[in-house]
Formats: sequence, C-alpha cells, structure tokens
Amino acid sequence: MGIAGVILARIGRMILKGNTLYWTAVYSLVFEHMGRQVAMLGKIYLQGPENISIGNHTTINQGCTFCGKGGIKIGADVLIGQNVNIMTSNYKYSSSIVPIRAQGQIYKKVIIDDGAWICAAAIILPGVKIGKRAIVGAGAVVTKDVAPFTIVAGNPAKVVKSMSK
Repeated sequence: MGIAGVILARIGRMILKGNTLYWTAVYSLVFEHMGRQVAMLGKIYLQGPENISIGNHTTINQGCTFCGKGGIKIGADVLIGQNVNIMTSNYKYSSSIVPIRAQGQIYKKVIIDDGAWICAAAIILPGVKIGKRAIVGAGAVVTKDVAPFTIVAGNPAKVVKSMSK
C-alpha cells in the first residue's frame, strides 16, 4: 500500500468513522481525477491512487482494493460492489532460474466504461476493458475484455447473456 493509502486508512479509522461524505472528500484528494457526486461507501485499499480516474455519479462500496500503478479509468454511472479487486500489475516470468520477484512487473491499464456494474467480490485483472453497461457477476474473475451490454460470470468469467441496447 502506498503512502497515500496508509494515510487514508489512518484518517478513516481515527476521524471519519465510515461517513460517506467524508470518505468521498478525503479520497478526492489523492485520485488523478474524481467526478461529481461520487459515493465512496467506506474504506477502500489503494495502491497508486494518482493513476486512478473516476467519472461522475459512480458508487464504490467498502472493502475494494484498487492496485492502480498501471492506471484505472472508471467511467460515469458505474456501480462497484463490496470487496471488488481491480489489479493493474503482474509479475514477469521469463526465467526459471531468477526468482519471480526479481524479474520485475508488467503494468496494464484497466478501463471500466460508463454504466457498468461490477458485483461484489469480482476480480478484474490487468489490461481488461469492461464495456458500456456490462455486468460482471459476483465473484467473477475477469481475465479478458467484456463487450458492451454483456453479462459475465464465473471463474474465469464467461458470457452469460447479451442484452439489447
């Protein structure tokens, strides 16, 4: 967790006591961009918040983890459920001789388009794009892009239904 994340966690425990208005105000200080009327419903865990952009009228529930070193762009009117994990980095692995942690990391941006709904405990992996008004089911592990107006679920996430526009 970066220094900003540690500071936010401490401020949250000491002063804010879970009040949505205060959480939103504090988080807005560290994100790259935070739109109007964004609701942060409790403590979230951040890494690289300066690379995270959030659109207008978006709601983010408590317990989420955003590893933003590779960049996270969340559109407008997005709903993100409790304990969602968004990852933008992964370890390189090209040598069986060198320890994995010594091989460096790869960073890939995650994009969540307008109107998407990411249900509780979903995991979004690096480089994924979630299309406009797509729905990611609870507990899904998203390893590939999700087309607009599509519902995905499972591990790995697979298309359950395509919705009409």
